[in-house]
Amino acid sequence: MKKLTTLLFVLVFASSMAFAQNNDATTNQTGDDNQVTIDQNNYSSGAGHQATVTQDGDENVADILSQGGVGSNLVTVEQVGDENGATVDQYWGGNEANISQEGNLNSAFVSHRGSWKSSASITQDGNGNTADILDDGTPSDALEGNEASVSQYGDNNDANINQYASFNGASQWVAGNTNTVTQTQHSSDNSQRVEIEGDNNMYTVTQEGGTLNSLYVNSRGTGPGANSSDATNSTFTATQNGSGNLVSGSMGGDNNSLTITQNGSNNMIDGGSGFWQAQGFTIDGDNNVASISQNSSGNSATLSIMGNGNSATISQN
Repeated sequence: MKKLTTLLFVLVFASSMAFAQNNDATTNQTGDDNQVTIDQNNYSSGAGHQATVTQDGDENVADILSQGGVGSNLVTVEQVGDENGATVDQYWGGNEANISQEGNLNSAFVSHRGSWKSSASITQDGNGNTADILDDGTPSDALEGNEASVSQYGDNNDANINQYASFNGASQWVAGNTNTVTQTQHSSDNSQRVEIEGDNNMYTVTQEGGTLNSLYVNSRGTGPGANSSDATNSTFTATQNGSGNLVSGSMGGDNNSLTITQNGSNNMIDGGSGFWQAQGFTIDGDNNVASISQNSSGNSATLSIMGNGNSATISQN
């Protein structure tokens, strides 16, 4: 088979001059087994880079490095086909990365390091895809926090968001079957959200060693699926370590398992103003199992279950 290989390497000039520089790179590739590499480096104050990559075909690869002092860098990658890979590394400043993939067995990775007011978004439509976002930034208040989001439509997909420091937000929207969703946050004042529907999905969230973290889970149809969607034969596991943390949400469907563990004082499973207005945690369906453990003092939990053959346990120590 004739192999079409097109390698476009974009070298964006770097300057030692003190004033800001804005660099732009655009790549369009059609065919299979293509590769594009973009390096944008400029440490001048206020520097801002922009890179756009479009690939149509199978087994294509896009690697983008974007770093520029305290400037704002923007990267957009679109891939259509199977077994494509996209990697975006952004350092310092306020960055934005958007990856969109349509097809099967694709992979996407975004890394933000030393950044603040940055956002990363991955959207995948297909089966057997993987998405990973790493936020290792330095936000100092709520206005400088980083945001990470993953949307997956299809089956057998895997998504992971890992955030360090405080004032970060993570969200995932999943529609399909046998998907795995993982979110981990370290430190305080972080928030997480998941909207999920389908069968045999697994969702795990951990908020480590901080205070005033919040988590919202919804599998009752306001996510990416229709209003009548729910979750069946799915597992939801949430762990919060620290004090003053909040869990809220709802789950609809049958044969689901919910496990929430809060280690620390003054934690709540309850509603909150501005936190999507959910009142505690609600389960609607049959043969569901809910287990809530709160360890230490000053904790509170509100759990409502509707349906048949359900089991609920609340343990406060």
